[in-house]
Amino acid sequence: VGFVGKLANDVLAELDIHKDIRSSQNIFLGEIEYSVLKSLIPESFSYSAIPEFESVSRDIALLADEEILCGEIIAAVKKACRYVSEAELFDLYRGDQIAEGKKSMAFKVTFTPEDSAFTQEDVNGFVSDIVSALGTEFGIEQR
Repeated sequence: VGFVGKLANDVLAELDIHKDIRSSQNIFLGEIEYSVLKSLIPESFSYSAIPEFESVSRDIALLADEEILCGEIIAAVKKACRYVSEAELFDLYRGDQIAEGKKSMAFKVTFTPEDSAFTQEDVNGFVSDIVSALGTEFGIEQR
């Protein structure tokens, strides 16, 4: 596809760079054959631009039936709010403080804005929408 390498010292010496600066520099060069690189990228490959506005994360603790899978919850969270860029389980608890047949699951949910920064009210609304959707679909409650 291409190559990358450090510029040889003898070539660097021939450049019009001040000696004090030249001696401490490592200059690297590279060349990529775009047509070859492009042929290796699958057609289904996509990317998202780096967001202009800062993402906001919230922890959401849920009480769910034992048989509900983590992946089902994550899919439902993402479906409930288009601004969810990531949802990750970080705590799972089963024990005396939880009813039999239930489990407590805590998720870190990250919201990424598209057009403007989110206010606290925006994020609170997103969390409310998510909890409502999970309640409707799975009978899940917020802890």
